[in-house]
Amino acid sequence: MKNFVKPEVADSIRIQLIKETFADKIADYCRAKENSKSALKETTDQLVKGFDDYMKSIYPKEYKYLKELVGKIDEDDLAAIPLDGVLNGINLSPLSSVCFSLKT
Repeated sequence: MKNFVKPEVADSIRIQLIKETFADKIADYCRAKENSKSALKETTDQLVKGFDDYMKSIYPKEYKYLKELVGKIDEDDLAAIPLDGVLNGINLSPLSSVCFSLKT
């Protein structure tokens, strides 16, 4: 079924009909987008909280020091840190399962 407005209908009415037709679709799209954004934020918040809790439990002193340092670290400093030594021997499978949930 095509949406069609006869040419005899005045332009102002035609424009209003088009706006009303697409307003519902735009509102649905915005709601779906907002729901997706909320779900993504919830997942990333859980991921960050899980990481924080994990690091607090394993390295409490280092974690506290790192939290104090975070305000002083910029992107260049982060790029200079070799992560292979930091992540060596850590099981990343719980982290990877949460990261894959972000994809879906």
